[in-house]
Amino acid sequence: MELVKGVERATTTTVSALRTAVIAALALGNQKLVLDQVTALNTTTGNIIESTSRMLRQQTLEIAGQAANTTISIEKLQAAFNNIYATIDTIDSFKLAALENMRKTIDSLSTEVARAQQYVERSRSAELAQARANGLVSELTLPASGQGA
Repeated sequence: MELVKGVERATTTTVSALRTAVIAALALGNQKLVLDQVTALNTTTGNIIESTSRMLRQQTLEIAGQAANTTISIEKLQAAFNNIYATIDTIDSFKLAALENMRKTIDSLSTEVARAQQYVERSRSAELAQARANGLVSELTLPASGQGA
């Protein structure tokens, strides 16, 4: 009986120890997985930071190179200003031609208006003479020449 009790104790103790060992192994395995993931995360983060710093350095060198160079060539700027000056000259020429044409038109209109006034005066004089001849108008009721309507 003592032998059976000894075997039962050994079995119980062995099973408990085995169960504890399995639980410890699983916990250590999970801990190893977490440590591996943390290590991988740290490595990836470090690589990203290093890569970003390299790109920053490279782009800073490129920006400094571009800043040292003119962004627009002098020839293109000169061509642009030459186009602007040519446009201004064209506008000036157009304005001068337009002003000359307007002056000619105004002179022509002034001549024609003066001529038309002569015709109106002649027609008015003829109407007044006819009205006097018919006795419809007396000299006292007429406005002075060049006044009124």
